Amino acid sequence: YGTVSFAALSPGDDHEAWLNRFVYLEDSGWKHRAQSSMKSTERDNLFFRAMCRNFHERGQLRITELRGDDATVARQVIIVHQSIAFMFKIAFDERYAATSPGFQLLHWLGTEGYPSGIRYIDSCVTAKDQTVCRAWGACRDIAHLFVPRDGFAGRIAITGLKIASDLKRRWQAQRVRH
Repeated sequence: YGTVSFAALSPGDDHEAWLNRFVYLEDSGWKHRAQSSMKSTERDNLFFRAMCRNFHERGQLRITELRGDDATVARQVIIVHQSIAFMFKIAFDERYAATSPGFQLLHWLGTEGYPSGIRYIDSCVTAKDQTVCRAWGACRDIAHLFVPRDGFAGRIAITGLKIASDLKRRWQAQRVRH
């Protein structure tokens, strides 16, 4: 497939061109067919672009890229906060699927692709995601986050979580006493 190289958006670079290529890649494959790409709806596309613009203005947006000759093969959108890098979205050109471009980019990111100062990488997937674990050698769950919907269903969900949390605390306190 020619010369392979890796590149990364720097804080001072024009992020729009990098972002446009990412959105094109993501929308050209299975995420388009599943209607889960950021371009699937106008609302998602506008939100994603505004979010990336705001993070870029703060110096917290990174977009990394795997290239084969002059073709972009895979891209990853990363949000950086202090010493943590959050791998927000990844996309790859399905014409190169046999070479596992997403895996290759993940491997590069985990070994040498992050800027200095990054101490933790959150893949934003569960530890059961075998692709990430194979690329990095090990994974662990950091946290689970529940974001309820607005309205009545959301209030019920929050109330249920509070009750479950209270019951768990009581159960643990009783275990300590016995």
